[in-house]
Order: sequence, then structure tokens, then C-alpha cells
Amino acid sequence: MFSKEKIIRDIKDAGQSLIDNAESIVGDYEYLSSIGIHIDLDANDRYTPKINTSVDFYPEQYMEGLKGCAKSQENKEKEK
Repeated sequence: MFSKEKIIRDIKDAGQSLIDNAESIVGDYEYLSSIGIHIDLDANDRYTPKINTSVDFYPEQYMEGLKGCAKSQENKEKEK
């Protein structure tokens, strides 16, 4: 069995790792949608902290196409 102090230290270590790696977690996406962060400490795995990150983003070509559609719509509105 692991002590409460060890588990607390492991959580703090995981938090520090998130701080140290924040730039790489966020990445360099033009159209970032969301970021998910999950920290797991499983009793069956000796409370070893594991960090799972996920990043959702919109495809650049799709978003650029939307910009083109919006500009086209603006031009139509101005012509009226």
C-alpha cells in the first residue's frame, strides 16, 4: 500500500510535467478547437501517474474554405 503523501507527490509531479510541457501540448495548430488532459493514478499500477492529452483542431483547408464562403456572402450582400 502506498502512502497518501506519495500519491500527493505523484499528483504534484504530474502537474509540474504539464507545466513543463504546456507549449508542446498546445502545439502549433492554426484552428485549435479543444485540448483534453487526463491524469490517471491506478491503484493496480502502483499509483504510477500517467498523463493523456488530446488535441482537436479544424482542418486548415476546411476553415479557409469557410472564410472564402463568408467573403463571397459579404460581396453578395454589398451588391444589394
